[in-house]
Amino acid sequence: MQKVAIVGAGLSGLSLAYYLKKEHLGLDITIFESARIGGQIHTETVEDCLVDSGPETYLARTPILHALAEELGIADDLIFADQSAKKRFIVKDGRLVKLPGSALSFLFNSILFFPQKIKAFLAMGKPYSLWQNMSVFDVAKTIMGETFAEYFASAFSRGIYGCEAEDIEFSAAFPELYTKLASQRKLKEALKETRQENDAFWQKNMPGVDFQKGLYTFRNGLQQLTGTLKSRLLENGVSFQTTRIIRLQRAAKQYHLQSKNQKYGPFDRIFFCNSTAELVGIFKDFDKEISTEFNQMKFSAL
Repeated sequence: MQKVAIVGAGLSGLSLAYYLKKEHLGLDITIFESARIGGQIHTETVEDCLVDSGPETYLARTPILHALAEELGIADDLIFADQSAKKRFIVKDGRLVKLPGSALSFLFNSILFFPQKIKAFLAMGKPYSLWQNMSVFDVAKTIMGETFAEYFASAFSRGIYGCEAEDIEFSAAFPELYTKLASQRKLKEALKETRQENDAFWQKNMPGVDFQKGLYTFRNGLQQLTGTLKSRLLENGVSFQTTRIIRLQRAAKQYHLQSKNQKYGPFDRIFFCNSTAELVGIFKDFDKEISTEFNQMKFSAL
């Protein structure tokens, strides 16, 4: 029986364990978490109000959430965000400005001046030369202009990735789109083909899952998802260790994990679903080069 360790019990770690166990029932899986099961996802009741102190919604762009909720028996508790929640604002010159939700609203939006809007529309029909280490900010600036990069790309990167647009490579954030643009495809064609390929992939791999793209939560908060995942994993024999892993060691073709007071293993495979800040120390003695790479990565302070 292969032994697998997963470091980090946030949504990524719990989901990984769930699908590994689903595909390979015989795996012996141990999950290590130094803080709270569910990671940043935490729901509590404050004065009879349900409050998510971490992320409060899940942005569903694929059918994964709905398929998982159906398997876990909590699909009936999924709640689609009120349409009024689609309104998003950014601060420009000290005042709130609503982000455009369509091409028409983009035309009348006050974030960009009219010449900048014309440049953005014309950009859709042009090919662009990109290199691999260009940041999200630089690509947005090259294609749409500096104002667009400042107010749209920056807001997107902070909201989705928890870092500045200058600190994340476009090729890492949008690999399929980058490949098409790097081969001199026009922006409109590249976007359309990427969307069609993604839709075809999910229709093939998760056929028949009916869902609407948008923001979701659960009747009892997002923690209902991570809590249900934990319960299902315990039922399927997955074990949890509440401890902080500080070191990774290799033993022949297997691996050990070390906490402050105990050594765990050996493991045949280890998956890390924790922050890059924690990985710096874990890999320090195992591989200094990788540890240095982790130390140079930008990450969310959450």
